[in-house]
Amino acid sequence: MLFIDESGSITKSKGRDNRYFIMSIVETENPLDVKRRFRHAKVNYIEHNPSMNYMDYSKEIKGSEMPLKMKKYIYGYLCQNTDVKFHYIVIDNWHLYSRFHNNVELCFNYVLCNYLKKLLKSDSHDSLKIVLDERNCKVASLNSLEDYLKIELCLRENLVQTFQGCGYSDSKDYDLLQVADLLANTVFRATKERSENGGNSILLKSLSANSGNMYFPYKYNSLSFFESDIFLTQ
Repeated sequence: MLFIDESGSITKSKGRDNRYFIMSIVETENPLDVKRRFRHAKVNYIEHNPSMNYMDYSKEIKGSEMPLKMKKYIYGYLCQNTDVKFHYIVIDNWHLYSRFHNNVELCFNYVLCNYLKKLLKSDSHDSLKIVLDERNCKVASLNSLEDYLKIELCLRENLVQTFQGCGYSDSKDYDLLQVADLLANTVFRATKERSENGGNSILLKSLSANSGNMYFPYKYNSLSFFESDIFLTQ
C-alpha cells in the first residue's frame, strides 16, 4: 500500500517560497504494524521528554509541530521495526511547462504515474492500493486518477496484477497519512534550509538507503540534499 500526502502547491508563482511542490509517499505491506509502531514511537518519545508533555499523543501531531529530534526518533524506530519505505517527489514550479500549470490535476496524475512505473519495475507488486489525504489533495476526481493508473500500470505496462484503487481519508483518522505528513514536512523544511548540513537535509539523507525519489524536471535540480533519484539509481 502507498499513502500519499502533499506540501505546497502547483503554481505559476515565481516567489521563492512557492518554487516546490512536494509529494510524500509511504510504502508498506503491513500498514497495521506501521500504525502500531508509529503510535508507540510517539508515546515513548513524549513520555521520555518532559518538555514535550504538552503534546497529546492520542491525537494527530502534525509534522510541522514536531521538533527535529522527535522526527529523527520516529523515523529511526519505524525503519528498525517495520517494513516501511519512504519516498518523495519534488516538482519544480519554476520549470514546469505551462500545460502543467494550466491543469494541476493532469500534472499530478502524470508525474505520480511516471514515478510509480519506475518504482514498480524495481520492486514488483502483485496488488496496489493508494490512499491520499483528502484535506489537501490536488486530485479533483479520484476516478480520473484511478482510471489513468489502471490503464498505464495494469494494461499498458503490466506492472500490477490487481489494482485496488485510490481512496481518500482524513489524516486525523489515519495514522499512515500522518506518517506521510511527517515526511512531506521534512522535505519541505529541507528545501527551505538550502544547505546539505541542515537538520532536515541530513535526516532525509539517512532515509535514502531504502528510498527512490524523483525531481521533476530533473535537469533543474539544485537541492543539495536530494539523493537516490529513482530514474538514475534503479
